[in-house]
Amino acid sequence: MVRTPDLAVPLAFTIEAAPNGAAAAAGADSGAVRAAIGPRAAAGPAHFQDGVLSVRLPGDLASADSTGPDGPGSDRHLEWYLVPRPGGLMGTMTTRPSPASGLDG
Repeated sequence: MVRTPDLAVPLAFTIEAAPNGAAAAAGADSGAVRAAIGPRAAAGPAHFQDGVLSVRLPGDLASADSTGPDGPGSDRHLEWYLVPRPGGLMGTMTTRPSPASGLDG
């Protein structure tokens, strides 16, 4: 579950390990993630290093503090930093405005 100031969004990840050798070349355990973020599906890279699972997915959470639209052609991304805890994963998620918005950087 992702909680923002004004909504709670169901979240599910399926993580697939990279083929043998690919993870070692990347310097971490790497693979791909498929996710369901509310009603939307997304896919992107996943890395596990130093006890932290990092996931990058295209999209945005359309919350009151969003800075721009999501949808086809959007170049916004959700970045997840999660650590294993009893009962699941816990951590943070960040998003950045698109470069075209002029707010990035």
